[in-house]
Amino acid sequence: MCEQYVARLDQVEILLGEGPRALREETAGLARFLFEDFAHYFSLRKPREQRCVLIVDEFSALAAGEGMSGRVEQARTFNAALVLAPQVVAGMGAEGDIARILGSVETVICHRVDTPDEIVALAGTRRVPEYSTRLAPEGPTGEHTVRLEQRHKIDPNDVRGLAPGEAFVISRGRAMRVPPPAPPASAERDGGPRRGVEDLPF
Repeated sequence: MCEQYVARLDQVEILLGEGPRALREETAGLARFLFEDFAHYFSLRKPREQRCVLIVDEFSALAAGEGMSGRVEQARTFNAALVLAPQVVAGMGAEGDIARILGSVETVICHRVDTPDEIVALAGTRRVPEYSTRLAPEGPTGEHTVRLEQRHKIDPNDVRGLAPGEAFVISRGRAMRVPPPAPPASAERDGGPRRGVEDLPF
């Protein structure tokens, strides 16, 4: 089944990449057709216990179609995994569809993006102490207070400042900052696993 879909997508890419402009403009329609065919496959044609996966690059080309969020929600029930790769959150469709998709995904991998608020919210918050000192007209009184505040586990500005290849991985309210993969030669020279993975407190 996977080989059949890879072959179809390769043929579509060749036609859209080398064919006339009028044909290339049909990209979104052809992609939605293949997506719907895959949904029909995982819901009706394949054995329910059989696992399958579909990777969708440039998901924004599909998101404008009706029923995409419903397909994403439905996939897990039939042991089907979807890997969706939009450029930004807004590329996943209308506001309601975005909320449904973000609410049903298991894992989010977020590279640098300028509008990260909806993504960092998926990691949740943590309670951190906030200290303050009481001041009087004549100066500090020596009295101190501390209170616990809720703050995002991932600072939105950290997402905006990610280096190429660097990402935050979010799953089930946990978050981890992952550096770019080290070149194989340097990894062998170091003689051990690459460093720099940062577990965020939760």
